[in-house]
Amino acid sequence: MSKAETGVLQANAVDVHRSDVPDERDGVESHSDDGEDNMGEKSATLITGRKRKLFELRLKMNGARKANQSAMVVEKKKTEVLATESRGMSKYGKAPKSSDDKIERMVKELKDRDEKRQSFSRRRRFHEEKDIDSINDRNEHFNKKIERAFGKYTLEIKNSLERGTALPD
Repeated sequence: MSKAETGVLQANAVDVHRSDVPDERDGVESHSDDGEDNMGEKSATLITGRKRKLFELRLKMNGARKANQSAMVVEKKKTEVLATESRGMSKYGKAPKSSDDKIERMVKELKDRDEKRQSFSRRRRFHEEKDIDSINDRNEHFNKKIERAFGKYTLEIKNSLERGTALPD
């Protein structure tokens, strides 16, 4: 902990066991035979004791507020120092100056890459002898899986459809 933080904690702490501050219950006693004159004095001391406690509490709060503000200022200065260092100026010095030729060459290379990427389209192989029974590659793959699983059961139905001897419904 820094000194400012410990000062804030000490200012915020309430010292309950102080002997110089009287407890507000000290002025009130359980004796009821004192009379009305004595009650006026007790209430006056009770009020002044409460006011004194309130005044001391406000002093503590103001002290804590000032300590907190000074700690915030210190923390803000630290973050400002870190922000300037993070830009790299204090660690590495000046950035080297790149020539315009190199920059232009890099821009041209990036544009060429982008054009190649956009002009490239995947061409699928065309097999003349193969029957077209699918709409895309995923469907073709799915049809192959079905053929592996159920081909032996549907072979007779396929042959009858090709011959044209299938039974109508």
